[in-house]
Amino acid sequence: MTDGQRKICLRAIDHFGVNHQKEKAVEELLELGTEIMHDLDGRARMDAIREELADVIIMAEQLRIIYGGRAVDEWIENKLERLERRIAGEGDMERRRGTTSSALRAPSPQGEGF
Repeated sequence: MTDGQRKICLRAIDHFGVNHQKEKAVEELLELGTEIMHDLDGRARMDAIREELADVIIMAEQLRIIYGGRAVDEWIENKLERLERRIAGEGDMERRRGTTSSALRAPSPQGEGF
C-alpha cells in the first residue's frame, strides 16, 4: 500500500472510529467469504470477488494500523517463513515420492481440481 493510501486509511479510522472500522472489517470479510463460496459452487462473479477482496485489503490495512503495524509485520514475516519451510518440506516429500501437488496442476476446464 502506498503512503497516500495509508493516509486515507488513517483518516478513515479517525473519521469513523476504531470500533466501527473493526465491525466494517468483519462485514467485508464475510462478504468476501460469500463470494468465494459462490466461486466454489460454480456461481463465480469475478468482479464481485475482486471488489470484495479490495475491500478486505483496505480494511486489513486499517486493522494493521489499529493493532500495531510493526508487531503485525513481525507476525507476517514469521508466518511467511513458516509457509516457506512447509512448502520446501512438502516439495522434498513429493520429490521423494515422485508426485506433484494438486495445487500446482492446472484446473480442468470445468473448474475442478482433478
